[in-house]
Amino acid sequence: MLVNFLKKWVNEENPYMWLMPTILLLGGFYLWPIIDVIRISFTNAHLYKRTYNFTFDTIVQAFSTSGFFETLWVTFIYVLASVVGQLILGLILAVILRRATDRRLPGTTLIKIAILIPWMMPGVSAGISWNYLLSEASVGFFNNALQSFGYEPVRFLSDKTNALISVCAANIWKGTAFSMIVFYAAVSTLPSNLYAASAVDGAKPWQQLIFITLPQMKTIITIVLILITIGTLNSLEIILALTGGGPGRSTEVMSLFILNTVFVRGNIALGSVFAVILMLICLALTFAYMRLIELDKE
Repeated sequence: MLVNFLKKWVNEENPYMWLMPTILLLGGFYLWPIIDVIRISFTNAHLYKRTYNFTFDTIVQAFSTSGFFETLWVTFIYVLASVVGQLILGLILAVILRRATDRRLPGTTLIKIAILIPWMMPGVSAGISWNYLLSEASVGFFNNALQSFGYEPVRFLSDKTNALISVCAANIWKGTAFSMIVFYAAVSTLPSNLYAASAVDGAKPWQQLIFITLPQMKTIITIVLILITIGTLNSLEIILALTGGGPGRSTEVMSLFILNTVFVRGNIALGSVFAVILMLICLALTFAYMRLIELDKE
């Protein structure tokens, strides 16, 4: 029986045989950790306890944990501001670079490199760099500049509202290069005769952007939207290096909240519940964006 099964399975016409290495790789390195986190979320496991029991109490406790809903709201603002900022700036830069390349303006390559540098920097390095720029101490570049012009220093990192704006600005600064690269590649494939014909008809650059560029890039924009949203939801390096989640919890996003729950408070089970919630949010947003792509094709 085993021999017959192997003969039936191992043949060139069986697609599952060729997909098996990929299935094993995905199952071992991606699916199993997710399944294990879901399993731990149904326990009371703690970092400082050797044993644990299966229970639903941890899931109930998650929704009554102090700061949970506040963290969700901060995460929403952080993701929304970062996604909108990266999409708009990335698209604007891509269109500008496309025009500069078509006209062969000098310095275009240097500008591309300058935009790519923040994206290539590690998140912690980017956070430390912005910390020096926004610091209220004597090393703060912006506050030193303001004081030199006779203005009072600004509490960039110690004020709750300013701190949230600062981490959003830092994340937009770092992540815009990714959307710019994708949009630039997409814009470069658009036929130039469309822009030439619209220019003859008197169309202005902003009209070309709205009526030619954007309709041709709907699918690309949606894909970039998915990637940026998921990446921002799971990012914490810049915030960790810039504010550490403070002041208070004004910049503590969900991923940082999970980190603190597991490694600071030692509650592995509760952190797993929050991780599952974050995963469900990512999946829901992904399915919503994919639905937008399907509606656009229809």
